[in-house]
Amino acid sequence: MLFYKLLIALISVYGALAIVNGRCSSGNGVCISTSSCTKAGGTYVSGKCPDDPGDIKCCNKNSCTVSGKTGKSLAGACPGPSNFQCCVDEVIQAKCSYQGIDGKCMNWTECNGFRVQGLCPGNGNIQCCLPKSPCFTEGKVGYCIPTAQCHTKKVAGKCPGGKDIQCYISKDEECLGHNFLNLQVFTIRYVLLEMIMLVYFVIRRLHNYLKK
Repeated sequence: MLFYKLLIALISVYGALAIVNGRCSSGNGVCISTSSCTKAGGTYVSGKCPDDPGDIKCCNKNSCTVSGKTGKSLAGACPGPSNFQCCVDEVIQAKCSYQGIDGKCMNWTECNGFRVQGLCPGNGNIQCCLPKSPCFTEGKVGYCIPTAQCHTKKVAGKCPGGKDIQCYISKDEECLGHNFLNLQVFTIRYVLLEMIMLVYFVIRRLHNYLKK
């Protein structure tokens, strides 16, 4: 009988013990050093890692964020070993609008249009990405861009949206961003189309002249 009591006591003690980098004896924390816990932005409590050295405490971090995004298990956002990762819900791209133009909230590095800060939830990396619409002025092709993002020649009244969205004719890649090459291709196509139309009208007039 005494043997069984000792066995039950040992099992109970073992269940209360926790190893370094392991789960705390209760809750969802991890047993790590107090310095690692505070460095990772967590808070620690005593008494939940009783079998570990004195500087090993139960570390908890209620929330974790990576680049303002959610959607999968991401390493490096939580205290503890590599198998403790930030588990977050799937992200749904929020919609945003600027000067009457609709866009989507995304990481600015993934935006192929022009972007506006302060219109989306999350940290500064998440910005409102809006499409760059082509525009035509003075026989040239440009892009509709916010006035604050480009300081070359601009023409008002050629673009959809508010007064701050104007037509820019520029070879400045800083203004045109990722669409610089697309603009060149679009310009070539536009010029070719103009030439084809001109040739068509010349041939048509010549044909009518010869019929007389």
